[in-house]
Amino acid sequence: MSTVAVVAPQAELAAQINTETAVQYVAARPWRDVFKVHPVADMFPFLSSNELNELASDITEHGLAERITYTGTPGAFVLLDGRSRLDALLWHNHHVVNEDGNPLPEYCEHREHVPDASAWIISKSIRRRH
Repeated sequence: MSTVAVVAPQAELAAQINTETAVQYVAARPWRDVFKVHPVADMFPFLSSNELNELASDITEHGLAERITYTGTPGAFVLLDGRSRLDALLWHNHHVVNEDGNPLPEYCEHREHVPDASAWIISKSIRRRH
């Protein structure tokens, strides 16, 4: 069996599915080509593969309860909230950006002005974890 280096958090996923599929999953991250994740949003832990699968199944069954939030302009979009939801949507083959790289409004909410993005992200993420 060949070894493939997979960047965390996908390493746990790679351990649970075959190597070919893991490589395709890691390579097929179109939202990461469109959104730069805000550094504060990246400080929060990733979901385990089981949690990610549960979230993906819930989104498929019940829909997206809260849209992904981003700011910025085309070519410089910054993800403020929704990293796990984006991964879960991708896990179940939902694409959140169109061919031009523009976020789809049914999945994503654009915030033009966020005076203190770091504080906003922390507030959203802390509340979710309680």
